[in-house]
Amino acid sequence: MSEQARHLVDAGIAAAKGGNLEDAEASFRKALELDDTNVVAMFELAGVQLVKRNLENALELMSKAIAAEPGRVKAHYHRGMVRHARGDLQGAIIDFEIELQAHPDDVEAMLSRAVTLSDLGDKKRALADYERLMQMAPNDPRPCVNRALLLAESAPDAAIGDFSEAIRRDPRKADAYIGRGFLFRVKGRRAEALHDFRMFLGLDGPRLYGSEDTVRAWIGELEAETDASGPVSKTPLSDTISKVIASSSSPEALAAFHDAFLNSMVGVTVAGVPSSADSAYEVSSQDNVQIALAGTPDGRRMILACADRIAFSRNFHNRFNAEMRGCDVLAMVLKLPGCDGVLVNSAGSFHSVTIPREEIARLLDPQLGTSSDTNRSNKRRLADTNDERAKLGRPWWKFW
Repeated sequence: MSEQARHLVDAGIAAAKGGNLEDAEASFRKALELDDTNVVAMFELAGVQLVKRNLENALELMSKAIAAEPGRVKAHYHRGMVRHARGDLQGAIIDFEIELQAHPDDVEAMLSRAVTLSDLGDKKRALADYERLMQMAPNDPRPCVNRALLLAESAPDAAIGDFSEAIRRDPRKADAYIGRGFLFRVKGRRAEALHDFRMFLGLDGPRLYGSEDTVRAWIGELEAETDASGPVSKTPLSDTISKVIASSSSPEALAAFHDAFLNSMVGVTVAGVPSSADSAYEVSSQDNVQIALAGTPDGRRMILACADRIAFSRNFHNRFNAEMRGCDVLAMVLKLPGCDGVLVNSAGSFHSVTIPREEIARLLDPQLGTSSDTNRSNKRRLADTNDERAKLGRPWWKFW
């Protein structure tokens, strides 16, 4: 590839990532005018055509690239994506499997094959791919969500478990909150459904386009519902604290509390932000904030948090001035060398529950329960997988 063509391809990729498809297409076409065998320019131009839904042009360019460089097996994965978009699902499967024969641990190719198998109605093979993907990519939430969607009708409890695992892997995974909330509602677990729908609306990352109004409507319907047990609890996290106290900290009650805490918004005190009774600044463990620590009678230093902040402020007149996702509070503990855990106060009683630092390490990384050698091996394997994915490349126009 000539230097000028290389610059044109780089400029085209930068323009495409910035959403300027017209400039990107012009750059790729100019590169091909200089060198009509430039395989990279063919790939990237095909990506533009795919996004613009010029699928025949995209397929022609991909096939031409494969003919120009037959040894580039990864090209079949890219062409498989184009074929999938055209509705040629069997052709897409063929291309994905050519790539997987050469690279059996290619996460993106296997995920694409699983999606396509699901579209074909081959649920058994799709589930097998998702099962393997969940082991191959232990931090990737996508196979968990996709498997949950396949299981939602036939095995809703298993689907809820998969959605929960996706949220553990990525607390900002929007479709996991919607999917789990929907299943909670179907099963009559209204408080948990409300929690998930509200978490979805509070996400600051990518959301599912056009779903906000639907979720708001579901929240309104749930809030209006009553049954023999009365309205939906306004203090769901505090309720789990009460169950921990009533059961003398049984493992089951603690596990339910930990799961609820991870997925709840809790009140914290942060330096430098104002407070009010009805609103609070939302912060995360990635923000450069100073969070207050409190001493316990046994000499430990812990982050002080409250469950169900609005109810807590109303009942105890103690205004925590910020809100943080429970999973972010736990991550903050591990960043503070002098912090021994979290002390969580109930909004409904004078009870509290602690989450010690060692328990937090286990909650955020179950692998820490294994030996140090095994843990290091697992981390090395994950790093190797990520390196291989980087070498294989993921185009800017990837859909899933």
